[in-house]
Amino acid sequence: RKQNQTIRYGVWYRPREQMLCITQRSLARRIISHYRTLTVNQVVSADPGDKKLTLQWSNNEVTSFPYVYLLDNEPYATGRRLLTARETKSVLQPEEVRLSHNESVTITWPGGKQSVYPMTWLAERRNGTRVNEHQTKKREYWDAESLLERPKFDFRRLQEDKQYLLNMLLQLQSHGFAILKNGGNGPDTGPEIAKLLNGAIRPTYYSGGSGVHVVEVINSGSKNSVAYLPKHFCLHCDIATYHYPIEVAILHCSQQMAGEGGETWLCDSFHAAEQIREEHPVHFRLLSTVPIYWRDVGGEPGAFKYSVENWYPIISVDFDVQIEMVRISDHMRGSHFANEHKDKLLSWYEAYFNFYNLIHSEQYCAKYKMQNGDMLILDNKRVLHGRGGVVPLPNDFRLLYVYYCSWRDVVTQTKVLQQHFNAL
Repeated sequence: RKQNQTIRYGVWYRPREQMLCITQRSLARRIISHYRTLTVNQVVSADPGDKKLTLQWSNNEVTSFPYVYLLDNEPYATGRRLLTARETKSVLQPEEVRLSHNESVTITWPGGKQSVYPMTWLAERRNGTRVNEHQTKKREYWDAESLLERPKFDFRRLQEDKQYLLNMLLQLQSHGFAILKNGGNGPDTGPEIAKLLNGAIRPTYYSGGSGVHVVEVINSGSKNSVAYLPKHFCLHCDIATYHYPIEVAILHCSQQMAGEGGETWLCDSFHAAEQIREEHPVHFRLLSTVPIYWRDVGGEPGAFKYSVENWYPIISVDFDVQIEMVRISDHMRGSHFANEHKDKLLSWYEAYFNFYNLIHSEQYCAKYKMQNGDMLILDNKRVLHGRGGVVPLPNDFRLLYVYYCSWRDVVTQTKVLQQHFNAL
């Protein structure tokens, strides 16, 4: 722009003096702010009449922040919003916008209130935020071969070493599982795990009020669930019927069968589902849009009687079509089929068998035989688990304690530990 050009409420650039001027309301010197390697080139507009502040970054991106958004989300030391919508909705134009040498934007609102926005804060929000971006560790896919290459964690050391615990939690978030050793043989390990996660054991209709679900596999046909029988137990998620699904499953092997077989099966279902999406988009659409009837009826000794039913597709996606959960559980999948989708029944089965075969293939299904005291912590919405058939010896049995926790506790504890080490 010409140096002598004047724009009401506008901005012009004077290269010789390297100045940025905002007429009538404020006058500021040009600053360079750093968000990693990102800097601010110039203020494009600070016109209150436009109801927004517009910045241009060093990569030539142009970002607009509505003033109502800036006031509503003013950074506070407490980390919590102090203004209410009643106070925010009527204040849409500032008195002054000033860029400071300390890499921040200061806005003066009607009445004299001032809000300071660090450039790092603005840069982090310049392009909006994806819904799941606040995960403390990005998702990493794995297959059967790479699972066995992941480190195993000593349970006792987790209780003593915070950095070691943080490493385990980060792997749990990125890969959806963690294998723990030396967990002991008693049922008290569950509360100890909950304490590490800074959370609580979640009771279910399997566990009753104790929160401990005991799964004993014996050489007997008296049980009506494959979970208690020596035959193979194919890949599944736990309790597919819940409206608020089980998020973290902890499997604690107290006693392993001495006979052959009994390996635990694990699969990164999100990885397999992404392959289906890429290679068979029609199948992915069927699996993610056709609701399936899930039903669980029965009762556990010492727990509740239950009759639970719900409708969900095999693959649940969010509004951004990102995978949120994979529901596979043959023993809970009911026989009803949604009336509005009955013409897709054969096509759905073709898609389902394609996906089912893929998750059970050697490429995706890892096999690992748990030993006494071993524990698996799983993202139940992502990592499917199962068990191979066993050939039990006389009087042989397998005893598994199962606990459930909240994913919120995992993320919260991870952030608390990260903040602890960043503060050192």
